[in-house]
Amino acid sequence: MKSYMFAYSQLCPDWQAQAILDATQAVTNWIQPFPNAAIIQSSLDARDLAAVLRSRLGQTWFLVSELHSASVDGWLPGNAWQFVNTPGGPLPFLVPQDIRPPQVPLHQRPAGDPSVGGS
Repeated sequence: MKSYMFAYSQLCPDWQAQAILDATQAVTNWIQPFPNAAIIQSSLDARDLAAVLRSRLGQTWFLVSELHSASVDGWLPGNAWQFVNTPGGPLPFLVPQDIRPPQVPLHQRPAGDPSVGGS
């Protein structure tokens, strides 16, 4: 059993991708901590898993990448990391969060930023 990052085009709605993952026997378990991406578990290698998903997604762009504990990092709840690092273990309970940064236009810097101002 291996863990994979599965990312797909925004042209495929999350509900459709979720239905595909639920109906695909090659996918043992999956969680979706991000929009347009899921962490999935399968006994297939990445190439074979991608072939199975391609047959269900048609022309939708997607990527399947194996997650190795020694070469993956980021910020997730601890139980999500357990899911990544221990394929076949229990499904984690994920609490959805709104983690979007404050909306600051790209051409402005926050007040008090030392890089703002003239010389």
